[in-house]
Amino acid sequence: MNTNQVNLPVLSIQDLSISYGAEPVLSNINLAIQKADIACVLGPSGSGKTSLLRAIAGFIEVANGSIDINGQRMSDSNSIKPPNKRSVGVVFQDFALFPHLTVQQNIEFGLGKLSRDDKQATAMKYMHIMGIAALAHKYPADLSGGQQQRVAIARAVAPQPDILLMDEAFSSLDPTLREQVARDVREIIQQLGLTAILVTHDQQEAFAFADKIAVVANGFLQQFSSAYNLYHEPTSYFVAKFIGEGAFIEGQTVERAKGWFAKTALGEMRLSGDDYSHTPTVKILLRPDDVIHDDASPTKAIIKEKHFRGAFIRYELSLSPSNEKVLCFAPSHHDHSIGSSFGIRAEVEHVISF
Repeated sequence: MNTNQVNLPVLSIQDLSISYGAEPVLSNINLAIQKADIACVLGPSGSGKTSLLRAIAGFIEVANGSIDINGQRMSDSNSIKPPNKRSVGVVFQDFALFPHLTVQQNIEFGLGKLSRDDKQATAMKYMHIMGIAALAHKYPADLSGGQQQRVAIARAVAPQPDILLMDEAFSSLDPTLREQVARDVREIIQQLGLTAILVTHDQQEAFAFADKIAVVANGFLQQFSSAYNLYHEPTSYFVAKFIGEGAFIEGQTVERAKGWFAKTALGEMRLSGDDYSHTPTVKILLRPDDVIHDDASPTKAIIKEKHFRGAFIRYELSLSPSNEKVLCFAPSHHDHSIGSSFGIRAEVEHVISF
């Protein structure tokens, strides 16, 4: 077997652009997903993430670029293979179960060429894997949202597709259940050795489900990396603002013997870059865990908002005299009233600046 063929990604997207009429939706997307990767496309509404999923599935044409699955061309500007000619399973946002078919019949529906006995055996196998065997003869209307989701996943994976695509697959569930269900589904996908891509606008779902996350905004791929790297090492101002919580404060750059620093309302912070001689000011990203409650600190901040979160309180603070906003997580026994002030200091191991 050709070694290059073995190392090919399951999904390869190169220089992909999609337009609806004259309006561009996605521009110059490059993405590679390896076998058994569990990935996510994350972005706000209108970012183009669902259009990307629909293009991978073969539901829409591409304006430029290409989509390959296991080295085979699926889409480019000249041709498109229909969805039934791609080894792709799709779980839709509304699950799209057939209301007149039972759970077992819904799962068997996508197993067209198998014998009746093989269809039944395959459906039963995946019903057991998804924990819904007892629901085999029930209809979708009799199921909870979580049960319908499991049926939809079983139907999508029963034909053993090369890629499982999930479009906002957890959004219809109760918010308190989403993360746990995302972790449960992730575990099943890992057991099956599937390659999966979830499209979502919810960061917590993405963090619970995916190994790597592609952040899409304004039609462009902003960054493709692990949740840890997106949070701690964002490569764009958008990703820094979009992922997690945080606030930006201004710093004036100054060169010292040990390198470049930014002078801020919270003191000097060492910058990671080599040369800021042409960048007189920078914006420093501070996460809530970078701002430490410290009554002994001479730097005081005024409390503008507070939100009790159980073990900690989330404070929104205003720095003086700049009026810049920062966020701080403080233990809940450090309870202060809105309008009062307390001491803070910055404790930043890796300074992120733009």
